[in-house]
Amino acid sequence: MTPTNGDRELGARWGRWVIRWRWPIIIASILIAAVAGAGGKNLRFGSNYRQFFGENNPQVEQFEALERVYTKNDNIMFAVEPVDGDVFDSDVLAAIQDIEERAWLLPFATRVDALTNFQNT
Repeated sequence: MTPTNGDRELGARWGRWVIRWRWPIIIASILIAAVAGAGGKNLRFGSNYRQFFGENNPQVEQFEALERVYTKNDNIMFAVEPVDGDVFDSDVLAAIQDIEERAWLLPFATRVDALTNFQNT
């Protein structure tokens, strides 16, 4: 579809209008972006899925009852990065084993997986 002379004239008038009022348009654009972006300071990201359900949601209550009988699946991860990059160095493995042994002492710990105990089930 090719533009007609009326389309070209409309585009030319629009271009002249934008150039004539460029500074108010630029200032208004910055103000609109600042006002729109100001709401972003209150954004929070949560990992608790319960925030999406009401207080007395029957499915959530059933799930919490299941967790009370069995266990919750909450995880903590400790990351170890050796300075020289060799994770199989004896000092690094000793440090990982120490972290693993201390992790068992955390309250409510039911399972600890580490490079030093990967064969334990």
